[in-house]
Amino acid sequence: MEQNITPAKAQHLLDQAARVGSATRSDAGWPAITMLLGIGVTSSLGLIAFGLAHQVGDNAIFIPMISVLAWLLIFMAFGLYFMRSAKRGFGKRWALYIALWGALWTFAMAFSSLAGHTMGYYTTFAALICAAVSTCAVIEARK
Repeated sequence: MEQNITPAKAQHLLDQAARVGSATRSDAGWPAITMLLGIGVTSSLGLIAFGLAHQVGDNAIFIPMISVLAWLLIFMAFGLYFMRSAKRGFGKRWALYIALWGALWTFAMAFSSLAGHTMGYYTTFAALICAAVSTCAVIEARK
């Protein structure tokens, strides 16, 4: 290792380290963005499926419910497994994204159940979740 490092050489090494760090994080967001979009798609389509299932009969709800839960688990497990590195501030943003999605999902399930399983409510909440999660994904993609 070099013992005599000049200020210019030190600055060059720091700049090089910054470029390597930036390159490492540049693609770090895509597993999270993909997982976020997958969660949004699954839960939005799941809400529409719940509305349709309730028109068939109350017992039909278990088919889309099991499918939605399975796909949510698959997206989360896959995304968490492949997220090796993250962009700066990702942990705080991720907590906000998931909290927003979770609040919308919980409210959609509770309200739609209490309001009599009207297809319009399920569709409205599916659109809200789609818009919210897509917005979060765009925000993350631009970071």
